[in-house]
Amino acid sequence: MHILLAILGGLGTLAFFLYRLGMFSRNAGELVDTAEKVHGAWRRHKFRNRAERPALETEDDPRAAAAAIAVSIVQCAGPIGAEQEQALRQEFESVLQIDDSEELLSYARWLTKEVVDPNTVSARLAELFNTQLGPNEKHDLIDMVTRLSGDDPVQIEAIRHLKSRLGMEH
Repeated sequence: MHILLAILGGLGTLAFFLYRLGMFSRNAGELVDTAEKVHGAWRRHKFRNRAERPALETEDDPRAAAAAIAVSIVQCAGPIGAEQEQALRQEFESVLQIDDSEELLSYARWLTKEVVDPNTVSARLAELFNTQLGPNEKHDLIDMVTRLSGDDPVQIEAIRHLKSRLGMEH
């Protein structure tokens, strides 16, 4: 009789632990679901913040930023014509090593459509340039925008401001 009671006690203990293990499994599943919801909320928050800020402030590609500053400086002297577009595309291909210069030109125009002043563009992109470009790349950027610009005083002043923001003053 005592052996039967021991077997029933062992089965009862086993049933109790299996029940607790099931509860633990459900709680762990709920914990994972909660963690996934929190992670999703964080990603939505980051996306919303990025979407609400101006496109120039969220740009993290130095090539696109360089194209944007070039377009901004070129168009501050007037609308960009076909000849200037061709010059921009050639500079993008040679200096920025871009295969699809037409797409980059369109993207750079989109980035700068809301900002008329090239000094504002360089101010917004200065941190990106200073953190991701080396001294030689900064010189290449300045050389590129200098070749693209004319004798317009606004363009000359914009290049001077860009040099200043890049820490390349004379």
